[in-house]
Amino acid sequence: MTFAHPLTLTRRRALVALVTSTSVPTAVLAQTERPIRLIVASSAGSTIDVIGRTLQPALTSALGANIVVENIAGAGSIIAMQTLARSVPDGSVIALQTNNMVTAPLLIRTAPYDSTKDFTAIATVGSIPLALVTNASKIRATDAKDFVALLKREAKKLNYGSSGPGTTLHLAVENIADQVGVKLNHLPIRASRRWLPIF
Repeated sequence: MTFAHPLTLTRRRALVALVTSTSVPTAVLAQTERPIRLIVASSAGSTIDVIGRTLQPALTSALGANIVVENIAGAGSIIAMQTLARSVPDGSVIALQTNNMVTAPLLIRTAPYDSTKDFTAIATVGSIPLALVTNASKIRATDAKDFVALLKREAKKLNYGSSGPGTTLHLAVENIADQVGVKLNHLPIRASRRWLPIF
């Protein structure tokens, strides 16, 4: 589902998006008449944050409750989901999350929650494509073929960032590295908007 502009998101469109969308970020939701705290498992300004803030007015209207967005970034979304898991299950705390909710605990044995038992996924609300980008002044590759050749030549010198182990970005880059046959240096970074300047 595509909207012409995020600000044109109506109550009906938000409900339709919550019910019919078929991609990754999921609203973990319960019923309540009190104000609702919407945990966004990422830093302010991230894609998932934009989705949460775009949905906020329509969800407020649809649910008849004030919704307050709270960004909780770090540890590949485990901190945010731990916060949700420890909250009273009365519907006053919900979360907007990516598939990190499932992948991170599978890779990090000390995850303080069980994704399959501690949460109920209610709806898929959007899709976030992944793009491979580099710093053009530091990485001399103009296409995928050049980039693969560069990886094979200089893998030990190259770093990449993600929001933490087990996240979608971490697994995607590790998949590329595995297919190319190289080992890259992973730099977990709490705020995704900080990744671009360091490469």
